[in-house]
Amino acid sequence: MEKNVKKDLTTSLPQPYIVTMAVYLLDGGRQPVDSEDVAMKCHELAPGRFSWRKYPEQINLDNVRRNLVWARTPEFGSMLKGSITDGWTLTPSGLDWATKNHKAVESVDLRKAHPPSRTQSGQDARLKRERSRIRSTEAWTKWAAGDVDISLSDAQAVFRIDSYATGRMQDLKINRVELLFDGDMEIREFLSAARSVLDKDGDSK
Repeated sequence: MEKNVKKDLTTSLPQPYIVTMAVYLLDGGRQPVDSEDVAMKCHELAPGRFSWRKYPEQINLDNVRRNLVWARTPEFGSMLKGSITDGWTLTPSGLDWATKNHKAVESVDLRKAHPPSRTQSGQDARLKRERSRIRSTEAWTKWAAGDVDISLSDAQAVFRIDSYATGRMQDLKINRVELLFDGDMEIREFLSAARSVLDKDGDSK
């Protein structure tokens, strides 16, 4: 999928394309770019598009990170590679798209584009459901009791990983759960431990 920004830039440029352009403008074609730097550049390019609903002057970093992850997927042209930890760089297709379209993107007011489809109330509800689900897992029960040795099957249950989720699909499932709890250090620490179990299993194959 490659968005034709010249046709409908002012009305429907998806957020994954905006974060891709931000990475490009921050020299992400040559070096990794931190998510927070991407967030600031997105706010310059499209004021309000990545802000909290109740506090529009504040950048929603979770929203930026979520769209960075989506920009890695084939659905949005696999234009980025990287992670929250290692930073973000452009793929050849991402560099080609950004090079062709950066003048068009910088020349329009992206605040006129459609708002995010997910309302903040919807995000809050999903966060509440996922927190409840994770706290009900066997791995969390053991972790909360002081048992930090998480089994492979328990780690898979935390991220809802089944035999069909391998490689990129598994990474995306894990990333989506981790992004939800970016500000919850207790759960993030637990998720990090569970992910390390899955990473070790992948390395051994």
